Amino acid sequence: MFTRKGRAIDNIPLSSAALHQHIKRAAYQAGFCWRHSLRKQQEPQPPSSLGWKRNKGGMWEPFCTTLQQASESCAELIRCGCKVKMAAEDVASVLKQL
Repeated sequence: MFTRKGRAIDNIPLSSAALHQHIKRAAYQAGFCWRHSLRKQQEPQPPSSLGWKRNKGGMWEPFCTTLQQASESCAELIRCGCKVKMAAEDVASVLKQL
């Protein structure tokens, strides 16, 4: 498994869903921003449909993926190495303490 060699779960490579969001952001920048940069009257398309979201301060930031983080979704697959069998919820609570 990924964590056998001491690697952190947060370092798992990104998924195809993250690639899809990145492509949408790149298409927004190249296709809309640069194409309309010389127009006097611009009709901006909302970035929220193209891989961006507003943060609490009202600024736009990249929306990385539509999937949950790997550390959350893979917690049930991790073995803690204990001699006692543990339920997936117990393993997840141990990981949160680390």
